[in-house]
Amino acid sequence: MNKEKAYHQARRMFFMIDKKLVLADRGYGGCHFDWLLDFGFSENKAKDFIEKELRGVIDPTGDIKFFTGENWEINEKIEKDFFEIFSELVSRAEVKPEARVLGGAIRQEVGKVWPARKEYGRVGEIWTK
Repeated sequence: MNKEKAYHQARRMFFMIDKKLVLADRGYGGCHFDWLLDFGFSENKAKDFIEKELRGVIDPTGDIKFFTGENWEINEKIEKDFFEIFSELVSRAEVKPEARVLGGAIRQEVGKVWPARKEYGRVGEIWTK
């Protein structure tokens, strides 16, 4: 199995759809686009969603990363949307208090760590149950 496929299976994706958290099953090996297609989105609707709406992952180390678009950007809308589902995400995905909350990512080669555009702190510093 290549590094990218292994990463995809080890991380856990999430979306905010209709103001609700949607969390992938553990071990789902597809990308966000594939997952939207599985939800019944058309290819055009899935591309539009990825460009404009909140998506993210809990990476294999347990850190939460959230972003929008093909360039893994963050903006005020995406930050607001993320923090609306943050507590539910932490609770449902059983995210550890020491996990980092990271916004956006700067693309690197496949297999390398993609640094965050912004770090918000540790889950335990942010989360109020």
